[in-house]
Amino acid sequence: MALVLSVVNFSAVADSNDDDRGTFLNEDQTPIADPKATPGDVLTTSAAKVCVRGYSATVRNVSTSTKNQIYASYGITHHVSYQYEIDHDISLELGGSNSVKNLWPEPNDKARGNSKDVLENKLRSLVCKGTISLKTAQQAIKGDWTKAYAKYIGKLAKYRAYQHTGSSSSSGGTTGGTTSTPSGGTDPQYSTCAEAKSHGYGPYRSGTDPEYAWYRDADHDGVVCE
Repeated sequence: MALVLSVVNFSAVADSNDDDRGTFLNEDQTPIADPKATPGDVLTTSAAKVCVRGYSATVRNVSTSTKNQIYASYGITHHVSYQYEIDHDISLELGGSNSVKNLWPEPNDKARGNSKDVLENKLRSLVCKGTISLKTAQQAIKGDWTKAYAKYIGKLAKYRAYQHTGSSSSSGGTTGGTTSTPSGGTDPQYSTCAEAKSHGYGPYRSGTDPEYAWYRDADHDGVVCE
């Protein structure tokens, strides 16, 4: 399967399972979002908002059912621990939204997180220093983010999928590592909220998300891992 957008050639990436379509590769064979399935979407264009410490935690809200929907839209029916994270094409810290138009299953190239995370942090830093506009950062991170990585950080190492271990899981979550086996389509369970958030999970709300019961609600506001 091939998709051509401008001068970039996209080809499907599959893992070891024949029925998993996975994501798309750019001309350098680095995974990026399918521009048709994930065109990108923003929640705010205000640099003042995104530069408030902790901003992204206040707007992060992607339910388990939405994550499953994204996996399904990319043809991913099962995967293993740390193979993917449901990522925001335009990251929350750069004003991206939680819309399905802005979500994709990003393959990890590290044990925790991926190279795109490094770029997201760099761009936010530049925005908050006034070096570049938020609109410029949003356009840079959208779609083929590797060009922005080269411009603002340097040469990007050749993509190599993280060699994950652990048992296979349905699109409801991953297993292995420091997680417990999910059931009923829940996210993986981690030892702490900090660990869950580092993998892109949370927040969880009382009465809505079964994962809420796994973590301590220190401020008793009905939300954990925010």
